[in-house]
Amino acid sequence: TKKLTDPEYDVVSGPKLAEKTIQEFPSQPELKLLDILYCEGGCINGAGVITKDSLDRRRQKIITYWKRK
Repeated sequence: TKKLTDPEYDVVSGPKLAEKTIQEFPSQPELKLLDILYCEGGCINGAGVITKDSLDRRRQKIITYWKRK
């Protein structure tokens, strides 16, 4: 099985890195999958989020979590 750490896969986040990676994409023939998260660090309201909590509540949970660190 393939691992996401293989050079065939890459994940980037943030508009600057996304733009740079897209420009460099043609020069990386080994890259088969490029996952672009336009929000820096990924989106709090992304497609994989399954919850009934409001966006404000989710944001507050993240703030509370990081304050404990």
